[in-house]
Amino acid sequence: MRVLKPEVRGFTLVEALVALAILAVMLGAVMAGVSGAAQNDSRAEFLVVASRFAQSRLVLAGVSGPLVAGRKAGVSADGMAWEESIEPRVSVDQNNPLFWVRVEVWPGRSAGAGSPFVLETAKIFRPAVPQ
Repeated sequence: MRVLKPEVRGFTLVEALVALAILAVMLGAVMAGVSGAAQNDSRAEFLVVASRFAQSRLVLAGVSGPLVAGRKAGVSADGMAWEESIEPRVSVDQNNPLFWVRVEVWPGRSAGAGSPFVLETAKIFRPAVPQ
């Protein structure tokens, strides 16, 4: 007479461990993607704010007074460190001197914190003509 063994149902320990390992690898990949997206988002936000700030500094250079060679630095209201440099260039017209204006903006409160956003342009300073 044969004894019938009851049917065993369920998963073995090895099958359960393999499933957990696969799940862990997939969750790790998802978390890496989310982390990268968050970093890209914060960098994009910095670039938008920094570009507006740098553009405003370039526009203001030479508006409130004559362009003078040198450097200015500070921290914006948004907490970004910035540096503006003005260098004279050789100009064809001596009556309208040419200057090179460069603005660098860093994401932190100190220059050198991360990679800066840089804008630069040439400006012609036209002295006011007395009327």
